[in-house]
Amino acid sequence: MAFPLKNHISYIHETSSLLNKNWVINISMKLSVILIVIQSIAIGISWKKLPPMVPLWYSLPWGDEQLAAPLWLIILPMSCTVWSSIATLTNIYITRAHLIFAQIVSLASFLVSLILCIVLFSIISLVM
Repeated sequence: MAFPLKNHISYIHETSSLLNKNWVINISMKLSVILIVIQSIAIGISWKKLPPMVPLWYSLPWGDEQLAAPLWLIILPMSCTVWSSIATLTNIYITRAHLIFAQIVSLASFLVSLILCIVLFSIISLVM
């Protein structure tokens, strides 16, 4: 009798190769990673030039409540990373049974990364 973890790992390996063969999932995942890296680089490049407070919390009333320390900008690429990781893990388990759903999850992950990248660049360009 085979060890269950070994079967689980082989299932993940087979499914990940299936994910790489699907161009929608493959491109969406790669673009999401590229956008996360771009966001991280943008924060690193502009870090010294950022003011002590940046506008981040747009859902709060206008004024000081919207301002946050520049350290809070890190939440944007971190949330993209978490979202992309959850999407990838979800895709590993649903791709074989529901390919179209896996493609939608990958595209949604890319769109979230793109929107957060646009938000980050909007904030940086607003304060610089």
